[in-house]
Amino acid sequence: MDQLIGRKAEIQVLRDALASGDAEMVSVIGRRRVGKTFLVKSVCAGHIAFAITGVQGAPLQEQLSNFHYQLQEHSNTEYKKPGNWMEAFQQLIQALKPLVAKGGPKPVVFLDELPWLASRRSGFLRGLSFFGIVGRPISVS
Repeated sequence: MDQLIGRKAEIQVLRDALASGDAEMVSVIGRRRVGKTFLVKSVCAGHIAFAITGVQGAPLQEQLSNFHYQLQEHSNTEYKKPGNWMEAFQQLIQALKPLVAKGGPKPVVFLDELPWLASRRSGFLRGLSFFGIVGRPISVS
């Protein structure tokens, strides 16, 4: 983490979320090309159980196909392609259950480029609500 100069406060927020006994959501916000993805991947290395990057301008079915592919890659399990975000997040919950049950490092779900996933009328935010998480934003500039 030597490359994360000047990010002490942001690193601490992420570490606190990892150490918490609760499910947490941390929103890392800031302008483009300032190292948000690098920050999360560096601090959460060894914890990321699932990661997806939204595809800019892609319609819902392409985003769901991307989610489906990533879920199978991360879990080494075959899943039916979800028809909507509610089904997608239900599958993610099923994939995470064994990790939570066996203990070990707190599993992290990394949703990169969230606005591209949560397009208007996509149902993404309803699906995400399955997690029942507490959010706190940090700003990276």
